[in-house]
Amino acid sequence: MDCRTARMLDEVRGNRASELPTEDAVDLDLHINACGDCRRLLAAEQKFDLPIRIAMRNVPLPINLKARILDQLATQRGAWYRKRIYVGAAVAACLVIAVGLLTWKPPRQAGLDLDEIALNADRYMHSPQEKIDRWLGERGLRYDPPVLLNPRLLAFHSMTENQGRQVPTLHYQTIDPMTNEPIFAQVYLIREGDFDLAALRQATEGSSTKGYHLEVHRDREHPDRLVYLILYKGDHRLEPFKVNFSST
Repeated sequence: MDCRTARMLDEVRGNRASELPTEDAVDLDLHINACGDCRRLLAAEQKFDLPIRIAMRNVPLPINLKARILDQLATQRGAWYRKRIYVGAAVAACLVIAVGLLTWKPPRQAGLDLDEIALNADRYMHSPQEKIDRWLGERGLRYDPPVLLNPRLLAFHSMTENQGRQVPTLHYQTIDPMTNEPIFAQVYLIREGDFDLAALRQATEGSSTKGYHLEVHRDREHPDRLVYLILYKGDHRLEPFKVNFSST
């Protein structure tokens, strides 16, 4: 064994003696005993290292140092795994978005069928007469005056107070064919029990100084129980409000 090998093996034996094979340890001892230079050099190194070793052994170790080191390693390892997971999730989300953009098709708008609109027009036409029939039916009345007015001209209906009584009233509106001005007609349904219908027997129609006209029409089936008072204004009487009226 040469001096270089002996000095290297002595360093290993000094720090990690369990790692040095037995044969090498025997050869090392024989060389040191026979070589004065290696013996003096190794003795000087041991003398120099001894105080350092003693000082290192006297340094107190922090409490739970090993557990703390292991916890720190676990934390760092967990952060690494989480980073890998986040990166993988971001990549997957990008792939989903890319596939969606490539495969997405805008919704196809339906074509407008004009023929269907024309065929179903009657379904959406306003029918004021049905609404009026229901409203009067709730009050035990049936609207059937001798003078048939155009239901399309019916603007609205209401309960009108007359001499302290609530009277069902229908309001019609249209345009005067001569003046193009709006004109109206109001039909009051006078019921038996609210007023003295017998006193109206002699009155058939009347007018006021302001140009208002009033016609009295009795119900065809129940003339003694229901009277229609029609109030209107205009020189054409009720003609513009009737179903078959024509302005030509």
